[in-house]
Amino acid sequence: MGCHTWCYKKINAATREELTPEIKNSIVAELAWIAEMLADETKPGHGHAPESLYKIKESLDTQLYKLEENELTDEEFYDLYEECVTDDVVRWIPGRGLFISTDELPHDIFRNGEYSEDCLFSLEETRQWMSEHECECHDWSDAQLAAFWKNFPDGMIAFG
Repeated sequence: MGCHTWCYKKINAATREELTPEIKNSIVAELAWIAEMLADETKPGHGHAPESLYKIKESLDTQLYKLEENELTDEEFYDLYEECVTDDVVRWIPGRGLFISTDELPHDIFRNGEYSEDCLFSLEETRQWMSEHECECHDWSDAQLAAFWKNFPDGMIAFG
């Protein structure tokens, strides 16, 4: 069967603004849960929150303030997204930035037997990688790869 390939597009400022409300809602829900834990003395182990809960609340309060002020760096934004949202659709690639995989992007254009940590950033790099590894391809794989890289020249292909 092989390892899945996932296509990602680079997150620009507009996409980040679209994701921001979802993250804010997740943070607000997390803060509400922490406040409930801190206040609920009827549950064993609650009401006397450990120091770690205070640190989490303080950290989330700080991040929420930064998010309201739009002061988060891309890396902080990704870290916050990763903490609050369970979907594995957003990835931070050091030196490259933020990437997102959505339903509009192709999936499984080709497969590989290895679960590689490699990320591919161009059509040429993808073709080179495929020539160096055993890949399962379809009749349409090359055309779909060419179309993906044409439409998303700053995109990425990753494995998982």
